[in-house]
Amino acid sequence: MTGARENSSNSPSPTHPGKALPRSSTPPPHACAPTTVDLALSWTGRGGIRCYANSRRTGSGTHLTGFHDGLRAALLPHMGEHALRAVLAELTAVVSVKLDDPHYEGSTREVLGNHPVRARVAETVRRAVEAWLVEHPRTFG
Repeated sequence: MTGARENSSNSPSPTHPGKALPRSSTPPPHACAPTTVDLALSWTGRGGIRCYANSRRTGSGTHLTGFHDGLRAALLPHMGEHALRAVLAELTAVVSVKLDDPHYEGSTREVLGNHPVRARVAETVRRAVEAWLVEHPRTFG
C-alpha cells in the first residue's frame, strides 16, 4: 500500500501513487475535524511514523492515536496481537491532516489536540487498509 487521501470537499486533489482511497464528499462532523487526511504506508522493515498537521511536523497527538486505532481495526481480524505488533514495528508511515483550526497542546506545539481528528483519521486508515487487503488477499494468509 502506498497511499490514500480522504478529502471532505468535492474539489479535485492529487493522490499518492498506487491504490488510493476514494475521496469522501461528506463534510467533517465537527469544525475541528480534518478537512483532508493524507496517508503513506510502507512495510520496509525500518519502522517509524511521521505526523503532520497543516504541514507542521508534530511529535504525537490525536492524529497519531487515530492512525494506530485504524490500523488495529483493519489488521487485528487477520492476525493475532503479537503478529500485529511485529508488523507495526516494520511499518514506515506518514500521516498528514489539514485543519481549519488546529489546537496544539504544550508550550512547544508538538502535540495535536483536536479530539475529532482521532475518529476521522482512524476511519480513513481502516477503510484504506481494508481496501488494500481486499486487493491483496494473500498478504496475511
